[in-house]
Amino acid sequence: MTPSDRITQKLAERLCESVATRTIRVFQKVPAVGAIGDGHGLKSVWEEMCYVLREVENGNLVYDGCISDLTQTAAALLKGLERHEKCAIWLQTDAGAEWESEIENECAPDRLTYSDEEIADHVVSKYIVRRGLDWTNERIRRLEDSRYDPADMKWESSLFENPEFRQPDPSRE
Repeated sequence: MTPSDRITQKLAERLCESVATRTIRVFQKVPAVGAIGDGHGLKSVWEEMCYVLREVENGNLVYDGCISDLTQTAAALLKGLERHEKCAIWLQTDAGAEWESEIENECAPDRLTYSDEEIADHVVSKYIVRRGLDWTNERIRRLEDSRYDPADMKWESSLFENPEFRQPDPSRE
């Protein structure tokens, strides 16, 4: 790895961590909506998401709804980044690494085309989900200990379909 590769990687990591933190804060501010049922004692949508990430299998509608909401929010926040910042993150994705290995100095960096969707997916899968899996508190532990049946959960619809939930503004979050 060249020095410029290490610099790009560090920049991308810092940007991803920042977007992850801001995305989590958005969902910490939203009171629990009962997406996983009522009477569970969780205070925020973020706590509900952490429980879902740990207890529900990938591919389940509840899990997929949670990931979709995280990805939409991260994508909204990524809109506030400059082009070179998005490129730095995209180069850390599988598609970016593949592109870089194929070009072998044939393409000028200003001609690089990145995918906003791949960037948002990268931030969610590598940064936000990891934090959600590690995140715990007394309320989440109590729910895990209660033998709550994840099959009873319904991520009814995207939070973005709820008129009381507004998409974050990248300039303000």
